[in-house]
Amino acid sequence: MWWQRGTDFPFRKRGSLAQWLRCPRVSTRKFRTGRGPMKVSMLVSTCDIKDCPTIYATDRDTLLVQGEVPTDHGLEIPANEGIVEIPMQLLFDLIRKALRDKLV
Repeated sequence: MWWQRGTDFPFRKRGSLAQWLRCPRVSTRKFRTGRGPMKVSMLVSTCDIKDCPTIYATDRDTLLVQGEVPTDHGLEIPANEGIVEIPMQLLFDLIRKALRDKLV
């Protein structure tokens, strides 16, 4: 997995975190494969009880985000997709961890 290999971290592919955050949306079709159950590892969380906003990494080089489902967003979301709300601090913690572990 990219966080274990270090050199294959997605930010390195684009040159910098800022460039990675600005990159165009990538199609998710390549992630929907029949490779069996995905393996998930917690990256950052706001608590230790697994009942709060959390970001996970998968063995498919993707991220899973756990958060509260907002109901007052006013957006039209396709039936096969969903949105969750997480605190901004969780993303900052993820970036800080990536920098600390020299993954960027």
